[in-house]
Amino acid sequence: MDRGNIFSGSSFRATLYGVVAFLAILTLTAVLAILYIERELKTDIQSQLEAAISTIQALHEEQGTDGLRDAMQDISRSFAQSDRIALLYDKDGNRIVGDRHVPLDFEGWVERDVAVASGTEEVAGYYVTAVPIDGHTVVIGRDLGYVRHVEMVTVRAFLVVGALMTFIFILIGYRMSSDSLGKLQAMGNTLQRVAQGETDARLTVAPENNQIDRIAKIMNVHLDTLSELVQSTKMSAAAIAHDLKRPLSRAYLGLESVLDDEQLTDGSRAYIEEIREELAGLTAIFETILRIARIDASYGTELTASFDLGALVADLCETYEVVAEESGQTLVEEIAENAPVMIRGDQGMIGQLVVNLLQNAITHCPVGTFITVGLQNRAGQVVLTVADNGPGIPEAARSKVFDAFFRADTARTTEGSGLGMALAKSIADRHDATIALDDNAPGLRVTVVFPRT
Repeated sequence: MDRGNIFSGSSFRATLYGVVAFLAILTLTAVLAILYIERELKTDIQSQLEAAISTIQALHEEQGTDGLRDAMQDISRSFAQSDRIALLYDKDGNRIVGDRHVPLDFEGWVERDVAVASGTEEVAGYYVTAVPIDGHTVVIGRDLGYVRHVEMVTVRAFLVVGALMTFIFILIGYRMSSDSLGKLQAMGNTLQRVAQGETDARLTVAPENNQIDRIAKIMNVHLDTLSELVQSTKMSAAAIAHDLKRPLSRAYLGLESVLDDEQLTDGSRAYIEEIREELAGLTAIFETILRIARIDASYGTELTASFDLGALVADLCETYEVVAEESGQTLVEEIAENAPVMIRGDQGMIGQLVVNLLQNAITHCPVGTFITVGLQNRAGQVVLTVADNGPGIPEAARSKVFDAFFRADTARTTEGSGLGMALAKSIADRHDATIALDDNAPGLRVTVVFPRT
């Protein structure tokens, strides 16, 4: 199955649109979640540090400036072992407690880059505030590394969820598009079979009864109507051929009687003989139409007889070698002389098929053409080929060759009714065989594949 067709399917495209929308919503949710987490964690830090500030203010009120300095010394030493800082500046902005420095150019709670340790240039983000107390300034804060870590964990969680859900959605879209494409390809194959003359072929309707299945039901109704019209047309053609066959036979016999008249002039006799030949050709056409109708009507009855196709083809090739030589052509037989090539079917019908293919090649090829007849076993099937290096048939016209009365432009200068290949197709279909036309580069190659017995 072509993956390009799967990826271009409407189901897969709809899934991609859904994935884009999902990722957009997920990204917005992640941003809002991070902002919320950051705000809540900063609020928690602020609450903890404000409790420490309240303690410091209480000690200052009880013990004065000396108590403030002693309290800040104790707090600074305890904070040195954690991710927090406590600094004390005098009224001139000189640091008197603490080993790190934070410029006093802010009010309230802010983020500031603070040296990780005294004398180093490495900095870290801190959430700090400055509180004036009796001409001094207390700076207290906490490292935001924990907040950033939580934010990073949250981002990674959203990325994992996004990647996992994207993979699942794409997998679902691929499966849905693959199922739809499989149904569409099955529909196309069925319609192709119908176009090739298998009018009883119908589309498969799955139990889930989705949109494609409902369309398949509607198309099956139309195919039923088409099948009835085709069958009616075939029956009408067969009925017309049958009704005209008898008067044509009588006319032919009447002309035979007239030709027995010794009083006819040579000119009249030649004219009547020409008419008789035309009637004979017309009768042959009607005979072929009736034979095709009888073959088509025999579908459903099993062909149980088996015969050696190799022996039949060899016998017919021996006969038509002479016909080909008379036309200035060469007929070459390529049939392996080993075990019999057995197939099941009507030997008379298959013989007619081979005769039609040989006669078609001889009739429509010029002098000097090589015609090759091959027969071989291939992958459990029997393959018959009739190939020539003649003018061939344009690719655009090959699909119409099996239509009744169709004649390619290159064949209109030769005798024929356009029913030979139609009869061959009916015989092949009757035997569950496939018949196809291909370019022989140059010339035409006709391939008939029979199921092997």
